[in-house]
Amino acid sequence: MEKIRAAAYCRVSTDQELQDLSFESQCNYYRQLIESDPAMELVDIYGDHGKSGMHIDGRPEFQRMIDDCKAGKIDLIYSKSVSRFARNLSDLLKTLRELKDMNVSVVFEKEGLDTRSAASELMLGILGTIAQEESHSLATNMHWGREERLKKGQPYGAVSYGYRDQGKEHTWVTVPTEAAQVRLAFRLASEGTPYQEIRRQLVDLQKEVGGDRRWSQYNLHYLLTNPYYTGDYMNNKTTVIIRDHKPVRVENDGLADQYYIEEHHEALVSHEDFDFVQDLLKHGLLNAKRCNFSDEEKKLLEECQRRRELHERSDEDTGQKNNEIGA
Repeated sequence: MEKIRAAAYCRVSTDQELQDLSFESQCNYYRQLIESDPAMELVDIYGDHGKSGMHIDGRPEFQRMIDDCKAGKIDLIYSKSVSRFARNLSDLLKTLRELKDMNVSVVFEKEGLDTRSAASELMLGILGTIAQEESHSLATNMHWGREERLKKGQPYGAVSYGYRDQGKEHTWVTVPTEAAQVRLAFRLASEGTPYQEIRRQLVDLQKEVGGDRRWSQYNLHYLLTNPYYTGDYMNNKTTVIIRDHKPVRVENDGLADQYYIEEHHEALVSHEDFDFVQDLLKHGLLNAKRCNFSDEEKKLLEECQRRRELHERSDEDTGQKNNEIGA
């Protein structure tokens, strides 16, 4: 008798789920379940560790499993529950119908459902709706929590290079070695120094103070356009919208509320210097091998020269004072 080619799909996405039933435990459970049944042959255990269940596009192991189904390698898939498989109703039903067309069945153990049963699709539609509402409710609660933090002046999300998030109040504290590189980058940029030379000097400074950051032109440009270095914080510079039933991140042009927190953390560059560097970037004046310039660009370059001279005089004064103190 030909054996049923069986597989299992496992997923965990949060620390709480890891406490309830570890990713490894799920995988081991289904491996033993399939291998202990003489009527079945194990194809593979597919598992997305730390992936959200809201949309299947972001789960590589799920996609690999579907590809194997299309290749005719799988007859039966086990999953702990509907919500482990998919929380988006349209994704759930579309995938199950595709699998049905490929003669692949799915068993959801928690709900006791088997798509080989004629009554399963109606029940799956109901359960899928419930799972989608639970996911929406969770997202709403998380959004509310972030909004409350912002009202208290406590940002969320990744902290910019040069700072570290500290304590329950999420205070941004300066990392001296990284802050030195940020200040140097803005100083050189305000003098009209080309990208390549700024990167070289940052690498040299990094050798002195420590660090292992890769200074690509992309990273440097991102740093020079990051308004957080002025000491202010603004959330939701971008936001997510649904386009063609999929989430897409776009620039926030009034689509979502924003909170602006002034003097949230130590500034590494003044607002004036930051704005000046943005003008240089807008005109592409940090790109090497420029020959022709408009009148406006010539004025910007003259200001770069003035700033360079001021910085050099300041360095000379600082050096002279240090020598006097040492004497």
